Amino acid sequence: MKKLWLTYAWKDNEDQDIDYIIQELDLLDLEVKFDRRNLITGQRLWDQIGEHITNSSECEAWGIILTHNSLNSSPCMEELAYALDRAL
Repeated sequence: MKKLWLTYAWKDNEDQDIDYIIQELDLLDLEVKFDRRNLITGQRLWDQIGEHITNSSECEAWGIILTHNSLNSSPCMEELAYALDRAL
């Protein structure tokens, strides 16, 4: 099963829109990883996110729900930077 790290702006999930997208992606032959599902409380947040995005054994793909909110979100842009570093 392929593993995907999904980046999104929390503001876009206020009406559970992101939850719905993840629910639909879960129906595919895909392991969808994202903050609320895969990060461990009490451990360093950005170390965990970086590991998920940059380590090929943790995920094979990265995706972003591209919205006005995600483009203006510092955390989303930080995750984009991890993904770009990996790609380059």
